[in-house]
Amino acid sequence: MLIFKLGTYYLKARFSVTPKNIAQYCERLIKMIHLDTKNAIRGMFKIFLLCPPPMLELGCLGAMFLGGAQKFQNLAQAYAQTAKRAVFWFFDAGQVTLADDIAGVHYSAESRSVVGSESSFLFSPSSQTT
Repeated sequence: MLIFKLGTYYLKARFSVTPKNIAQYCERLIKMIHLDTKNAIRGMFKIFLLCPPPMLELGCLGAMFLGGAQKFQNLAQAYAQTAKRAVFWFFDAGQVTLADDIAGVHYSAESRSVVGSESSFLFSPSSQTT
């Protein structure tokens, strides 16, 4: 199983990327990893694409991510479309938790626990068939 979470970092003001670009980067990286490991592990493994919770432009990192919160609004949708097209499993952490209000881009240990609990159905033996 490969759990892949990428996105918030690339919403920094200095990068000119869209949510669709980020989702495409994820897809390319996952496919590269899969191709590199396919023979080594003798078969396919489940790929799990996790969209982080929406970022907030506040705290010590707020200025660095200026404009990122607006772009983030479309990230989960872009991830979901990519996951459907590329046959990855998808979970939107923003449906069950929020970014912290200290830096606006991270989430707490408690929030990570919630994400783990809420997405655990993806890891059950009955969902391991694809």
